[in-house]
Amino acid sequence: MNAHTREFVMVERLALRQRVERAIESLIFMLDQLDGDPDLEADDFPEDDDPAEDDDPAGGGEHD
Repeated sequence: MNAHTREFVMVERLALRQRVERAIESLIFMLDQLDGDPDLEADDFPEDDDPAEDDDPAGGGEHD
């Protein structure tokens, strides 16, 4: 009789684990839908459009 109880508990744990996995996958999917693709990078960052701090727009080289 003990073997049947153990088997039932294992089956229930497996079913519970599968339900939890599906719930987590659904929640991650929902977050991705809200936030967009986490690996997608913006094309233009504001700092990329600005000249570097050490660039001289007049082309005069280093400052004294």
